[in-house]
Amino acid sequence: MTPEIEIRDWQGGDLLWFRFWLQKEHRWHRLDAPYQPPMSDEEADELVEEIANWLVTPPLPFASRMVISLSDGEPIGTVCRYRWESDRTTTYVGIALYDPELWGQGIGRKALVAWIELLKAGYLELNRICLSTWTGNTAMVRVARHLGFKEFTRVTEAYECGGFKYDRVSLELTIR
Repeated sequence: MTPEIEIRDWQGGDLLWFRFWLQKEHRWHRLDAPYQPPMSDEEADELVEEIANWLVTPPLPFASRMVISLSDGEPIGTVCRYRWESDRTTTYVGIALYDPELWGQGIGRKALVAWIELLKAGYLELNRICLSTWTGNTAMVRVARHLGFKEFTRVTEAYECGGFKYDRVSLELTIR
């Protein structure tokens, strides 16, 4: 049975947890974007500092990166949103579950559904949610397609990782 999760705001205790998972040696980095150089310690510290500032002055209607937690409040991952274009009706989303022990349980799917619902409720002008990943992240591609995302861009052999070439794929979900 898939554990109950929630998408929530950051809490002070989340900062050290998040900084721990930003360290380069964790397995989740191999699925997120292994073809890019890992975030430096300085970049990771800057990101954590930015999030710490959100605790004082919360972004409205909510942060661009939020915490996925179990029902007891324990953080297990993050969701994010970002824009590649100035189009306010489109946003891109991402999800990260950091501990490999939690993979394959349906948590990512449940978190992505909850994130999409939160975005739809908070941004009335939003009519398209997209995600961009690589074909090496088969779980993300499978979850997105299961939720109704349709591929709209593919760049063949865009990335090389571990001696293999992978495509970049972008998928979209029309919501209005």
